[in-house]
Amino acid sequence: MPPPYPQARLGELQHIAAAVSGGAIDTSVGTPVDPMPEIAVRALTETAALATGYPQSIGSPLFREAAAAWIRRRFEIRMDADHVLACVGTKEAVAGLPQLLSLRTPGRDVVLYPAVSYPTYAIGATLAGLRPVPIPVDADWHLDLDAVDPADADRALIVWLNDPANPTGASASPERMTAAVEWARGHGAVVASDECYAEFTYDASGAPAP
Repeated sequence: MPPPYPQARLGELQHIAAAVSGGAIDTSVGTPVDPMPEIAVRALTETAALATGYPQSIGSPLFREAAAAWIRRRFEIRMDADHVLACVGTKEAVAGLPQLLSLRTPGRDVVLYPAVSYPTYAIGATLAGLRPVPIPVDADWHLDLDAVDPADADRALIVWLNDPANPTGASASPERMTAAVEWARGHGAVVASDECYAEFTYDASGAPAP
């Protein structure tokens, strides 16, 4: 039985807060509010009449080629379009990945994820019948992989990374990121890096965050 989703658990707290002057400030769910780019509106309008069938679940070749080209421009990483998979949204991929990987490696039953993090990392593990195990964080909200129980480390199927982290905002340095990847690989685990904030910048000039 999966645990209640955190937003559902907040319902009771909202009723309590409503009885207090000022109530509560709800920052639990973010909804995009920026206007849609004109080029996207035009593309949707021009192609909507042709979109009458089911799309390919992996994504069309043109879409995957465009995604691979963006990854090359944005991160300077060369990736073949055959290594790109389209999904409805990040949550679908995060929740489904443990199930898919466990079919390939059924002997591993631990999903490691940051102790303070997006709830779907743990829920995806639970839905797959695996054990979600939080990775402790230090005083600066960075992962403390040395604090992971060795037995859990040896049975880890996935190690989730998330930088900048949701909800702490902590960003791992390149050295920390490299160390985390090496730690996971040393234990035979797949590194899953949730890069949903890759386009966030912290420089007034608009330079991408490293």
